[in-house]
This record gives sequence, structure tokens and C-alpha cells, in this order.
Amino acid sequence: MRQRVRAAAAPRGPSALRTSGTPTSTFIAPKDLDSLTRRHLRETFRAIALVQSRVDRAWLTRLPG
Repeated sequence: MRQRVRAAAAPRGPSALRTSGTPTSTFIAPKDLDSLTRRHLRETFRAIALVQSRVDRAWLTRLPG
């Protein structure tokens, strides 16, 4: 999953470094991505959200109360 997110941001990093010396933002406008990359990122973020919700539920069941 991490590779998909990094791959989407990677093309902007080197050009930003060459131009200004430091990256100015990690924001990527969805319209700047091709449809396949958007779909992969959407699936990746859904998978991350699912894992986070499972961890949250597991954590809450362990709390006393």
C-alpha cells in the first residue's frame, strides 16, 4: 500500500527539488492523476481505513469499562 501512495507522489518530488530546492507540498490534485492511479489510491485508502477501523474496535474492546 505504501508503495502506491509513494509512487503517486514520486514524480512531483524530483521536479520540485530541482526547481525550488525543497518540495513545497505533498498535495496531489486528483485531476492530475490518470484514472488507473486514482483507482489504485482509492482502493489503498479504503484498505487503510478498514485496517484502522479494525484496530480501533480491537482497542476499544480491551479498555476497561
